[in-house]
Amino acid sequence: MWLRLGLPSLSLSPKPIVGRSLCLTLWFLSLVLRASTQAPAPTVNTHFGKLRGARVPLPSEILGPVDQYLGVPYAAPPIGEKRFLPPEPPPSWSGIRNATHFPPVCPQNIHTAVPEFMLPVWFTANLDIVATYIQEPNEDCLYLNVYVPTEDALSELPCVSDTVARRGLARPESFDRSRSSAGWGVPGGVLVTLAAARGRMLAPPGPPVAIPPVSKGVKRISKECARKPNKKICRKGGSGAKKQGEDLADNDGDEDEDIRDSGAKPVMVYIHGGSYMEGTGNMIDGSVLASYGNVIVITLNYRVGVLGFLSTGDQAAKGNYGLLDQIQALRWVSENIAFFGGDPRRITVFGSGIGASCVSLLTLSHHSEGLFQRAIIQSGSALSSWAVNYQPVKYTSLLADKVGCNVLDTVDMVDCLRQKSAKELVEQDIQPARYHVAFGPVIDGDVIPDDPEILMEQGEFLNYDIMLGVNQGEGLKFVEGVVDPEDGVSGTDFDYSVSNFVDNLYGYPEGKDTLRETIKFMYTDWADRDNPETRRKTLVALFTDHQWVEPSVVTADLHARYGSPTYFYAFYHHCQSLMKPAWSDAAHGDEVPYVFGVPMVGPTDLFPCNFSKNDVMLSAVVMTYWTNFAKTGDPNKPVPQDTKFIHTKANRFEEVAWSKYNPRDQLYLHIGLKPRVRDHYRATKVAFWKHLVPHLYNLHDMFHYTSTTTKVPPPDTTHSSHITRRPNGKTWSTKRPAISPAYSNENAQGSWNGDQDAGPLLVENPRDYSTELSVTIAVGASLLFLNVLAFAALYYRKDKRRQEPLRQPSPQRGAGAPELGAAPEEELAALQLGPTHHECEAGPPHDTLRLTALPDYTLTLRRSPDDIPLMTPNTITMIPNSLVGLQTLHPYNTFAAGFNSTGLPHSHSTTRV
Repeated sequence: MWLRLGLPSLSLSPKPIVGRSLCLTLWFLSLVLRASTQAPAPTVNTHFGKLRGARVPLPSEILGPVDQYLGVPYAAPPIGEKRFLPPEPPPSWSGIRNATHFPPVCPQNIHTAVPEFMLPVWFTANLDIVATYIQEPNEDCLYLNVYVPTEDALSELPCVSDTVARRGLARPESFDRSRSSAGWGVPGGVLVTLAAARGRMLAPPGPPVAIPPVSKGVKRISKECARKPNKKICRKGGSGAKKQGEDLADNDGDEDEDIRDSGAKPVMVYIHGGSYMEGTGNMIDGSVLASYGNVIVITLNYRVGVLGFLSTGDQAAKGNYGLLDQIQALRWVSENIAFFGGDPRRITVFGSGIGASCVSLLTLSHHSEGLFQRAIIQSGSALSSWAVNYQPVKYTSLLADKVGCNVLDTVDMVDCLRQKSAKELVEQDIQPARYHVAFGPVIDGDVIPDDPEILMEQGEFLNYDIMLGVNQGEGLKFVEGVVDPEDGVSGTDFDYSVSNFVDNLYGYPEGKDTLRETIKFMYTDWADRDNPETRRKTLVALFTDHQWVEPSVVTADLHARYGSPTYFYAFYHHCQSLMKPAWSDAAHGDEVPYVFGVPMVGPTDLFPCNFSKNDVMLSAVVMTYWTNFAKTGDPNKPVPQDTKFIHTKANRFEEVAWSKYNPRDQLYLHIGLKPRVRDHYRATKVAFWKHLVPHLYNLHDMFHYTSTTTKVPPPDTTHSSHITRRPNGKTWSTKRPAISPAYSNENAQGSWNGDQDAGPLLVENPRDYSTELSVTIAVGASLLFLNVLAFAALYYRKDKRRQEPLRQPSPQRGAGAPELGAAPEEELAALQLGPTHHECEAGPPHDTLRLTALPDYTLTLRRSPDDIPLMTPNTITMIPNSLVGLQTLHPYNTFAAGFNSTGLPHSHSTTRV
């Protein structure tokens, strides 16, 4: 790559040409000298010992070098007896520890059948490249990598900055060290070979090249001051001051001024994704994001798969070791990042996919309290079907049976598993139910104390600023895993995909026909229903909405309803490559290269894209938003959107203000080449999955159907009796399937093994929508019934209020009459408010009819220091005498928390007493 320092397009006065030429000559010589001279590598002290890193130049003229500290231990090796236990702090070391090579990755196996629908496209399309990152796995893998930005040589030269300031060659707010020098008014036609002057980007094999530190005598210009030189912190000791008393442009307050005065940089900790079974922080290089955004970026390894998430459902192996590793890493960062120039009061955790689910879960865990302040959740949520494992004992038993450790006592089972080698454990192919995970986070009553939706409703994550969003076509791999969508999707393939989806997510076969047909109805484009490409688009939207959009929108609603800072985005852009079909939209993981600035340094082995100038511009925009949020909690501040250094075309994001999200307006930012702020992202489909689908289960109860839940996978993966995939891949469906009270595999196979003439009539393509009409009528009738009940209740209350003045208090009852007479009115209010919690507290009998306080008041109580701890499986539930006979209370179950009698997660259930 070449850097051309030529004449600018604007006219210049020739008078200072000699001085500027001398300046350019000095700058060029300094670059050559620094590239050829070896100097002491950067070192830093920590609480555990001294580290030696490396200063690494980046192959881009707009990026400064980065100090890298690779393979820093944040926990003791979890080996031997420490396997299946929480991590411990790392041991100290003497002398200087070399931190110039990537650490070993945690044991994993990507050669088994990986769940591609949960993995990003760039991961599944480059498995051979991914394999090079995990060639030597080791249980001693709990390490992190630290990327610390340094000042760029261009902005450190006073003559260059003075010339720019005098001649007005660049606007003060847009001049900073990350800008290209092209167009700065530097004369001459000098070509500088960046490959020689700045070296190459660090790759896993081989140590990085060290670059000597810059002179301490040169005045440094920070990025914020370069763009906004009139800030208070930038005016100290300089000219051009504003009027006294003016506030800072971002996050006004003394605390923020103190933070910036200290010079400490914000910290961004990245949690890698995967499927809880694979991945490593070594695959993501944080250098570009650190250099361009002027933040410290940290990537890390954590235990995955069996070693990270095995659980027996009791104290023998509680699980969640991978999450505890992440928490231990955050604890290490909080205690040591100040030695690297980082600010422990501005730590942001971010991740994509499974990494985003981990971030979402970390915001709900009391173990994370005080370790970070902000979270960025990219394409994931704790509410997704694959975020939490609700059947850990089942898969632990399968693993133990395969390796010869299937004993009844769980303690003996875990001891036996500790004796097995890590390779033997991770090579066992344990396949979960589709759309779920075999080994992942579990509800253990401690790290994850309850069902994530219940914890969100209780406000457990309101102390964090959150930015979250989804990509336009997240469900691409879901569709490719079921049918071949290259030439579109036929009607039979569409029917099969929906049936496969329902069968794998919604429990037992009874009563699924209505749900199946309703989904088909909702995701049929009736204006173009016979177009295969349209069916393909709506099928991708189905998986995207259910697995990503609805969980993310619900998460945003729950977080923003009390005013906590929330920002929502929808990502609509992707790079041009051969990794996925041309017809696809921004798929799962397509935002990752833009977040880490890959377009600025060109294609890599994991991201072999044909990046254009628009890709570079969009990457700069995304990095600015992400790092702004890490700095202030507001993606709009302090650095404005300005990418004129890339090309002369105006950046459309300059005129866009990313508004906060709230449940009423639901504003979000459309991130693409045509950005805009929009509202109510896919609101109809979100309402369908959030409100109508649970209502359909209640409708099934009325007709004696069996209700199930989407969170517990079905015990059987047999397809529905009326949708069957033939060996040649063709799908046939009966014209009108009959609903039987019982279902078995034998009955399903009998329809094919018997005489073809004796079976039901098979029709290939035509579809009968009589069932959809029946569903519509049934839903309408049920809603009418609910409206009649509501009208009757309101009429009863109105009539009661009209008769109250005529009533006289009975002399026999005395003063107690008004209090007891108010009970029916409170019960009616409870019906209007919907399901609420009734606290089981001992007291007078009439107290059992009292409602809980309003949400804002109960939220304050729940977050008070005297909050009653959660029940454990061994807790004995005390039932007041006044409640005996009202209902039967069950002991707390950590793996079925929040489920009601219908099998669905209760939207308002709780385990607090």
